[in-house]
Amino acid sequence: FKKRGYIDHHGVDFYTDLLGMVKYLLDLVLGCVDRMEVSKVYLFCASVDSFSAVNILMKHGYTVKGVFDNNKSLVGKELCAGVKVIDVESVEESAYVVVVNPNNNTFLDIKAQLVELGVNEVNISHLNMQ
Repeated sequence: FKKRGYIDHHGVDFYTDLLGMVKYLLDLVLGCVDRMEVSKVYLFCASVDSFSAVNILMKHGYTVKGVFDNNKSLVGKELCAGVKVIDVESVEESAYVVVVNPNNNTFLDIKAQLVELGVNEVNISHLNMQ
């Protein structure tokens, strides 16, 4: 998009706020994965937030191997950019998983599920984009 036209139409404050939000999301998503010190990750929860996270991660050199979800009707469908929803039962014990969900209790339930499936607890991270 053209910055000048955008500012003329929406105003400088709106543009500044928008840039601030973009930086916030970048820091949030990349910070979550950077702490894991890996280049290949899975996400958990097929959602709009996961869609955004996939795009941010891929644009910054990360490989998103897939998105786990407990909703079996989503398995096999493409979330975006060639990244598909996969059955959580196929998770590898060595997987690095970022749970993209705003609810802390839901995160804890998913974390327990992943640990029960053999994923190392330190390989599970929470990303709350709300």
